[in-house]
Amino acid sequence: MKKIILVSIFLVFTIFLIAENKNLILIKNATIIPVTSDKIENGSILIENGKIKEIGKEIDFPEGAKVIDAKGKFVYPGFIDGFTHLGLIEISSQ
Repeated sequence: MKKIILVSIFLVFTIFLIAENKNLILIKNATIIPVTSDKIENGSILIENGKIKEIGKEIDFPEGAKVIDAKGKFVYPGFIDGFTHLGLIEISSQ
């Protein structure tokens, strides 16, 4: 679980760094965990000018977009603190 969180944080920071250099970013082949719907396996996220433009299984994207292949990775909404214990420690049943 800790590895998934760290990979997610890495992806978020990578997106922000790349967003300064490119206007279009496509993250593809990721397992996407949206806020308002079920998870999307092998989904894609299109980011334009630092904002999410489209999320789905099949996304048409313009030429020149920076493509990040996130196969085997998870993308979560929001920021998760890498040093938090939230959700990682079980509550004792005693």
